[in-house]
Amino acid sequence: MNITALLLATTISTPNPDVVESKIVGASLFKNGYAVITRETPLPIAGEVLIAQPSGATLGTLWVTASSGIKIQSVVSTKIVTDGQADLSSLDELLTANVGRTLLLEMGSGELNRTLTGTILSANGSLLVLQLADGSRIGVHKNTVRRITSRDGELVFQKSTKTSKNALRIRATGAGSLYTISLERGLTWAPGYHVDITDEKKLKITSKATILNDTQDLDDVDVRLITGFPHVRFINILDPLSSGNSIDQFLNAMMSMGLRAPGSGGALTQNAVFAGARMAEQRADAGGFQPFDVGQLEGMQLEDLFFYTQEGVSLKRGERGYYVLFQEEAEYEHVYTLDLPETGWWQNANVNVSAPIAQKFDVWHTLEFENPTSFPLTTAAATTFKNGEIIGQDMLSYVAPKGKAHLKITKALDIQTDLDEQEVDREIAAIKRTSYTRAHDLVSAKGTIEVVNYKSETVTVKVTKWLVGEVSMADRDGTTIKNRAGLRSLNPNSEIRWTLELKPGERVELKYEFKVYVPTP
Repeated sequence: MNITALLLATTISTPNPDVVESKIVGASLFKNGYAVITRETPLPIAGEVLIAQPSGATLGTLWVTASSGIKIQSVVSTKIVTDGQADLSSLDELLTANVGRTLLLEMGSGELNRTLTGTILSANGSLLVLQLADGSRIGVHKNTVRRITSRDGELVFQKSTKTSKNALRIRATGAGSLYTISLERGLTWAPGYHVDITDEKKLKITSKATILNDTQDLDDVDVRLITGFPHVRFINILDPLSSGNSIDQFLNAMMSMGLRAPGSGGALTQNAVFAGARMAEQRADAGGFQPFDVGQLEGMQLEDLFFYTQEGVSLKRGERGYYVLFQEEAEYEHVYTLDLPETGWWQNANVNVSAPIAQKFDVWHTLEFENPTSFPLTTAAATTFKNGEIIGQDMLSYVAPKGKAHLKITKALDIQTDLDEQEVDREIAAIKRTSYTRAHDLVSAKGTIEVVNYKSETVTVKVTKWLVGEVSMADRDGTTIKNRAGLRSLNPNSEIRWTLELKPGERVELKYEFKVYVPTP
């Protein structure tokens, strides 16, 4: 499709124009409050049509296309004025709206109460001017009026208003449908998981989606729920075609990000993939006009994003919808995890490091299971149930298809631990001082982790100890992993992992040794 003179902008005022209503026909929802929304507008005859602009479209994401056979000649942003009615909200507005009517006015209060019948001649400011039945005129203060009754039984309770809003004026030839695609705030979803472990061998995981709609009404719309976030650099800048902002406001927004305006040599790139364009393209049959790199709609993977599909969503603006996405079963294990961070005791040169450093840490009762689906599990709150009762809740982190999921249930108070680390030797100034670096001692240290199972059953405990330094020994088949250190670091980052099977009442000590360079005091 050949589009010329596309995306022009102007600001004019047109009284009482006919604005063709657009309908949302597709939406791809992120979890951060934004959605890619596809709207359809009928174009019954060739010529010019006014459509309401997408509100709050993010810079660079507003695109216009059309169905096969339509040639778009121009798209112009314009400001329109519509006439309307609004309810009166004060006594002052009521008196002003009824100028020229004959009214019965109750004035004052108590002994000063009186009634006047007259025609309102003026209601400007705080003064009310009445013409009485004998032809005389009287002025009273508005705040003395307590009650108003119409002599003819009618009062005006509404006022005329003018509403200004932005619209797109599109000139095209042919008949069919116009489409706008934009990333906007106001439509999002919140995932959640129900994990039932009533069965001792297989858990049942149920996924739900709560869709929150604060934008236009949805009527039987296929909605895609997105796992992951695209890189949208200009998410806080409105597209100039739809924002109604002045040139200065637009440029100030760009400069607040340390950027230059489009066309001035600044790189304005949008590294997001939007599935909404596929719906417009499929409906439009737009030939070579493909503003986005897209794929299939049903349960699709696009780069690092995954799209669940919920068909036939109908939600009014302000409504929230509850939808069950899937339910699957998976074999699982009860595992007790103990994660021991780097204590950092050796970093403080003023501490007597030859004294033992002892700390206690929590053990967590955790479920481990393989993702039983062919699609990822998105990060969401997961609540664990057993026999209909809630036994714990935590955040289930992103899990790839067939990946291993780890879900904490609660702290395991019946499994207790102690950690003891201390220095056993020190080589003073093992690294000599130079004009570029200070001297460092080489400290040899040892650690002991104690784990006691007070439960009445055998349990699996997975212990992970992180530390800074080179591990020289880890007993009980501890697996040592050395991670890359920083370019300026003398010490590697290391971790030791143990997997233990502890019988009821069993006590185990895990011993390890390591060496670490510390600045010479």
